[in-house]
Amino acid sequence: MRKAIAFFLFSLVLSLRAVEWRDDVYACAANLPDGPGWVPIRVAEVPGTTVLIAMQNTVRQVVFGVNVLNNPPSLNLSDDATVKAIEQLMRGLTYQFFGRSTVQIGATSWLQYPVTSTSGGLNAKGILRFTSANGRIYAVSLLAGGGKEPTQDAELQQAAASFRLLPQIQVAAAKPAPVAAPAKKDKPSDKKPEPPKPATTTDSPSPAEETDEPDYKRIALFASGAVFVLFIFFRIIGKGSKPKPKPAPAPKVVEKNEPKPKAK
Repeated sequence: MRKAIAFFLFSLVLSLRAVEWRDDVYACAANLPDGPGWVPIRVAEVPGTTVLIAMQNTVRQVVFGVNVLNNPPSLNLSDDATVKAIEQLMRGLTYQFFGRSTVQIGATSWLQYPVTSTSGGLNAKGILRFTSANGRIYAVSLLAGGGKEPTQDAELQQAAASFRLLPQIQVAAAKPAPVAAPAKKDKPSDKKPEPPKPATTTDSPSPAEETDEPDYKRIALFASGAVFVLFIFFRIIGKGSKPKPKPAPAPKVVEKNEPKPKAK
């Protein structure tokens, strides 16, 4: 009884020893085991896949990994061409598989393959799962060596069950502002732009204030002009109203040789 309780407490501690891993570019996440013996490993890039994360426990000889398939024939895992491409990829990685099945884990549907591998002289057993989401096909790998089954490792199962998909962050492209078409001109203008006027101080009156005050110089100028016009106008009228003088009669000239009239 004590052994069972101790094993349960040990399993509970193991479940708490996990660290969240997430990849915002490929929109996925998982809780990676963080117990003793777990270390990240570098895996050589395999043509046709992109390795996102790979963890190994050298003590228990178990491996957990997440990959993404590159350029599959389609994203439909029921498509024969896509299934054939997946199986061909597994054969290229020295996996032997025995049948396939569709399993539901949470809200995610998986295409699952039980596999074995003798790569590197190790007799490993494992499970490969594939799911289609976010415009990609994800692959989750669970491998166990030393003749063990991957289902016998609690941390390995916990990491696989914690895999989840994230909503993709879509950045809207900013539309460029419309460029106003330049106004057409008949002839190019040679006029140079006027230099900016210096800023006026707060003591100087604003344009609104200047319009409120009367312009005495302008009023005096208009008054002088009006007086001058009236003066000219009255001069013209005065000349027209005076009577014209009658011409004086011309004096009669008497010639000396003219005979005087006789008296009666």
